[in-house]
Amino acid sequence: PSPSPSPPRHQHQAPPAMDLTQLIVQFQRMNAPTFSGTENPTAVLEWMKELDKIFVVLPLPDRQRVSLAAFQMKEDASDWWIELWARRPEAELHALTWEQMKVMVRNKFLPQSFWDRMEHEFYHLQQGGSSVDEYVRTFTRMCLFAGDAVNTDAKKARKFLKGLNQRIRELVGSHGPMSYADTVSRAQEVESCLIPVVPIPSYPLASQPPQAIQYAQPISTVPPGSSS
Repeated sequence: PSPSPSPPRHQHQAPPAMDLTQLIVQFQRMNAPTFSGTENPTAVLEWMKELDKIFVVLPLPDRQRVSLAAFQMKEDASDWWIELWARRPEAELHALTWEQMKVMVRNKFLPQSFWDRMEHEFYHLQQGGSSVDEYVRTFTRMCLFAGDAVNTDAKKARKFLKGLNQRIRELVGSHGPMSYADTVSRAQEVESCLIPVVPIPSYPLASQPPQAIQYAQPISTVPPGSSS
């Protein structure tokens, strides 16, 4: 007798693609931000950064990413986008990638003069009177404008180290080259070992520019948890 046919194997099928309306609902449930084009210049970078985070969790083809991003444009930004594509063939819009769209939005809402100013500020960024944690937050935000200056981990670590206050920089730098994450961690540990010297300001206080924090001799030059 001929062998009985084997039972059909279960085949995994991809879930049916959602239509744009379903996508918009799911997209907005993830707190997708809007962008009006009237906010401060850095708002466009924050908007794109938040959308990038959503697109990691919600992987979509470029055409749908562009459509969803355009849907989140309001006011001036929406008017600009609609007018822009009213003069271009529809096929060109359908071929547009999310990365290309981001470049177009940046070129429109972030003028070159703004980039030049922010790059200049980043180049001269110093810890000054901030704590290391505050300096880290400012440094991270300003890295958006740094371009090739921090396009590797080693460059990023060196730039961060250069901006630290002198005493912290000397103690952190004495350990040799480290990754950016290790440089930040070491700076935080060193700061916790130092005794800040708080000068008595001369009158009037409001007229005094912020000064870099000065430190007395450290309680210990060996950060907590170090065996050396």
